[in-house]
Amino acid sequence: MVTLIIMTEKYLHFIWKNKRFPSIDVQLFDERKATILNVGEHNENNSGPDFKLGAIEIENVALHGHIELHVRSSDWYRHKHHEDENYNNVILHVVYINDKQIIQNGVKIPTLELKHYIDENHYRQFIRKQLRSTEFPCEHQINKIDPFFFNYMKIRALTDKLNEKVRTLKQMKVASKAEALYHLLGQAFGTSINKLPFSNLLQKVPYSVIEKIPAIKRYNLVLSESGIIQQQISSKYQQKNEWHYKGTRPKNFPSIRVRQFALLAEKFDFETSLQLLSVEELKLAFSKMLTDCWQDNLTIEKLSKSFINHLLINAIAPFLWFSGELDNNSNYQEKAMDLLSILPPEKNNVIRKWNKIKVEASSAFDTQALLAMHRYYCCHKKCLSCNVGKKVLNRTDK
Repeated sequence: MVTLIIMTEKYLHFIWKNKRFPSIDVQLFDERKATILNVGEHNENNSGPDFKLGAIEIENVALHGHIELHVRSSDWYRHKHHEDENYNNVILHVVYINDKQIIQNGVKIPTLELKHYIDENHYRQFIRKQLRSTEFPCEHQINKIDPFFFNYMKIRALTDKLNEKVRTLKQMKVASKAEALYHLLGQAFGTSINKLPFSNLLQKVPYSVIEKIPAIKRYNLVLSESGIIQQQISSKYQQKNEWHYKGTRPKNFPSIRVRQFALLAEKFDFETSLQLLSVEELKLAFSKMLTDCWQDNLTIEKLSKSFINHLLINAIAPFLWFSGELDNNSNYQEKAMDLLSILPPEKNNVIRKWNKIKVEASSAFDTQALLAMHRYYCCHKKCLSCNVGKKVLNRTDK
């Protein structure tokens, strides 16, 4: 007997068509002995029973007709086959689980339950092969899934992503909200391309150093430890430097982002209690705090509105989540989700891939969740761990 697996009708069609059974002699659900004489012709593209012109023998009586396959026998009624005369000549109902006796046109349909005949290892190999064929294995049926399951999975994936950021902060032994905010903002300034060198910079200039030195010295310390100045002066140093310019737009060049973050390290109040504000107040207060940092500075490029949204998404929302963990206050974590819900959706390659399969995003909550689903589930083909994937794999609608 195999362990419980999430069966698909596609796999049942595959093993029936290819006669993948230990023997042609089987036992029906009602314990009668039967022999499979002919599996029939696979009816892939037309309506009606799955296999036409099959033949079986039950207790020395040969039956010729059609064969229908389902994951559960009750799917017969769910698919309305009992209302279709094309199914009156079905001689065998092949199912993974028999949960209901089928009566068609006043006749009990013989049922073969396959769950004891299936090789689980072969099934999983089949699933893996199917999943490797596309980046989104569920792309052809995802829009047929109840939005409830998709929304639930988005929340779950986004929670995974925020929890991962909290674990990273804890591994770094970040214990205070101010230190967490400092690190999260620094990493967000690095974006995806320069996240690692920004993380290294934060290790060289941790918050424990920033909070102890005069504000006027913070800018020069961050700038000098970044190596940006040396990189621009010496081509020899540039070969060893970790900052990446290729693949970034000019406004995202590390020479600009490092200076902006250095100014933030000098001017920004990391001890602020943003988590106590309402979502709308928090958004306005954070934008004003950033604007105030540039009040007397005309040499460093100001942050754009889109980049401020980027910081709200990738630093402030995780900061709220971390604050909730630290204070054991779920209200802060709900606030993180609410903040993402009022921010505009992000634009990147992964989100464009989702858009191509007609999955749209209306907020940063959606894009962050879709990024998390892609990263934790789609990329690793963990469909059997994904609520959406399981629903698609379990879907047997024609």
